[in-house]
Amino acid sequence: RYLTSVPKARVLLALSAVVLAATFISPGGQAGGASVPALAINAITAAPLDAVAGLAGKPVDQVLKDLQSAGIPAERGDQTLGALVAGDREKVGRALSVLFAKPAG
Repeated sequence: RYLTSVPKARVLLALSAVVLAATFISPGGQAGGASVPALAINAITAAPLDAVAGLAGKPVDQVLKDLQSAGIPAERGDQTLGALVAGDREKVGRALSVLFAKPAG
């Protein structure tokens, strides 16, 4: 009763409602945006293989060999996985499996 009878309290309630409503609005107008795994895959495929090698914990030469063994024509560390697979999702999956496979042993 007090909160609805005092003008300052009404303003506080209205402001709280506006702030609460604002938390449900997506920034940048992105309704639903990309999922976190999709963002991670996009970042990995856009990065040079030199950087991906560091992320995979392997030397660049090993990354190049692993990709070649998976049928992906990697030759240099400055190439990106995205350029090598040209949007082929099956190849992306194969490449990520090879790159981030745990070493045998």
